[in-house]
Amino acid sequence: MSARRQTSAPLLTAILLAACTSAAPPADDRVVADEAARATQAREGGAATTATVSQPLEAAPAPAPVDAPPIEPAPPCPAAVADAPTALFDDTVLIRPPVGVELVEMTPALARSLAPTTSACDRVVTHMLVGLVEDEPARTLVDLRDQIAAATDLPAEALTWTETREQANRLEGAYAVRATAGGAPARGWFVISRMHGVAAWVQIEAAVADFDALAPTLKDSGERLLIVPRG
Repeated sequence: MSARRQTSAPLLTAILLAACTSAAPPADDRVVADEAARATQAREGGAATTATVSQPLEAAPAPAPVDAPPIEPAPPCPAAVADAPTALFDDTVLIRPPVGVELVEMTPALARSLAPTTSACDRVVTHMLVGLVEDEPARTLVDLRDQIAAATDLPAEALTWTETREQANRLEGAYAVRATAGGAPARGWFVISRMHGVAAWVQIEAAVADFDALAPTLKDSGERLLIVPRG
């Protein structure tokens, strides 16, 4: 391809030069043409056109930037979770997902929804994760939460926690993720519970526009997180 370009470019240049040379009138003919144009201009009383250089048009002013309208919070929908719990990790964890969401075990300690799912009041749960880890009594639940958040690609520099409530063996709260180069903004609900030597956690996420409507459902699902004693 590069050889063809090297061959055709000089040939094309030569053809264009030949065409321009053959189209140019002899000097005498150009004088006659100029005189005829001047005579026409004198008769019509207009400005000379043959030697007029068109002036560049002024660029139109750029439109003023329009701020994106703020996202109006959607009114909360009644909580709607599955009628029966889903048993995970050899029946160690029970959880009732938001209605419509199905969980699939990816490993012996991690389950997730496979795709965004329409749930309560036709709002979309973008993803749901449920996990199980060995408890580390020396670590606080906040430390465990932050460790899990980092492991599930919640960027610490763009993450904000709100509605945090901590009990003796349970921590829950809402989170918001700002838009980053790697993803869109999102909001979610996180719960972690420790009991019987393990810690179970759930992370349920929605788009910013859907979170307020789904909040009762996400919180109700988190409340249904249960660790079953190992036999």
